[in-house]
Amino acid sequence: MTLKTLGLVAAAVVAAFAVGWCTGASNRTSLAVDLSNAGIRADLAEARAAVLEAQVSLTRSNFGDARRSLERARAVAVRLQERLREAGQTDRAGQLNAALAQLEQADHLSGALDAAAADAAAEALRTLEASVPTVVR
Repeated sequence: MTLKTLGLVAAAVVAAFAVGWCTGASNRTSLAVDLSNAGIRADLAEARAAVLEAQVSLTRSNFGDARRSLERARAVAVRLQERLREAGQTDRAGQLNAALAQLEQADHLSGALDAAAADAAAEALRTLEASVPTVVR
C-alpha cells in the first residue's frame, strides 16, 4: 500500500465516523422527547389508577384503603408535575396544583370517614385528566 492509499482509507474512516456521529446525535433528541412523553403518560396512568382504586374503596366504605390510594395518587401527581416542569411544560404542571389540592381534600374527607370523599376524588380525577391530556406532544 502506498502512502496515498493509506491516507484515503484513513480519510474515509474519519468521514464515516463523522457521518455516523451526526446521524446518531440527531435521533437522540427525538428519542429523549419520546422517552419523556412516555414517562409522563405512565405517571398519568398510575395516578388515574390510584384515584380509581380510591373511588372503589370509598364505594365499599373502606376509608383506610382509600387514604392509601389517595396518598399514592398524590405522590405520583407530584412526580408527574416534576416531569412536566423538566419537559418545559410549566403551564400543565401549574394546572396540576388544582388536582393536588382536590386529592388532598379527598384524603382529608376520607380520614374523617365522610362519604363526600368519593365526590372529591371524582373531581380530582376529572381535573387530572383535563390538565394533562393522555397524548403529549
